[in-house]
Amino acid sequence: MKKVYYALIIVSSLLGCAPQAGEPTVPAKEQPNTAANVIKPAAKVVRCGQMPPVNAQRIEVMLAKSGKITESMSEQQKKQQVQSFIRAKQQGFAKKCR
Repeated sequence: MKKVYYALIIVSSLLGCAPQAGEPTVPAKEQPNTAANVIKPAAKVVRCGQMPPVNAQRIEVMLAKSGKITESMSEQQKKQQVQSFIRAKQQGFAKKCR
């Protein structure tokens, strides 16, 4: 009977030292911040050949920074440059599906 009692005490003390379910085995401050630990936002699903929504104003700013649109251009020329950029991107998305 004493052997069973001692075995029960040893087993219960070992179980008390084990980490509980859901508890990290390494303390939080020691865990490295790896890609596996970081929660990523869900990716937007885009059908094949469908270009994601575009913001023409942001594209215009980007083209101005790259030098393809200058201050001396008229609004119609700027709009034409933005539209040709969007058209080229749309064609690139369509080629990926073929």
